[in-house]
Amino acid sequence: MNKKDITIEFARSEIDYDPHTGKFTRKITRGRHKQGTEAGGYPRGRKGYLGIRVFGVPFYAHVFAWFHFYGEWPKFQIDHINEIKTDNRICNLRECSQEENMKNCSKARKNNLSTGVRGVHFSKNEKKFKAFVTISGKRIHLGTFHEIEDAINARHNAEKLHYGKYAPLRG
Repeated sequence: MNKKDITIEFARSEIDYDPHTGKFTRKITRGRHKQGTEAGGYPRGRKGYLGIRVFGVPFYAHVFAWFHFYGEWPKFQIDHINEIKTDNRICNLRECSQEENMKNCSKARKNNLSTGVRGVHFSKNEKKFKAFVTISGKRIHLGTFHEIEDAINARHNAEKLHYGKYAPLRG
């Protein structure tokens, strides 16, 4: 059996999904997996997402949650709005393009660990902080700042302006 063989009817007959908690429960006993026990929840791959198996077919839990809730496979990527890869509540999932999904990322990339803030780095030559944002594949310089807080604020304001609902959530 493969992904194409799993219909929404079959999925819903095997697994129950609670959209308020993001948890899956088995509806029937199959082998060592007992009815009423939690299904899935194991790490899938190296990126921190949870997985679930349905009749031996592996899925990312967030993709399967979307399928189970809406009754069709997503056409694009599924984004975790709050950036918590294990939070598969339906209110935390949205379908989006690769570009939109990349906007919702607050962690600094490996090549920008000087500040730990995405889009803000320290220039050793100028001894100042630089802020930038990427829009449609173009890197836009937001300014050079003496204080890191000013550079971070410039970055956050640019995210709100250019990324809209895909801007990372800030605490």
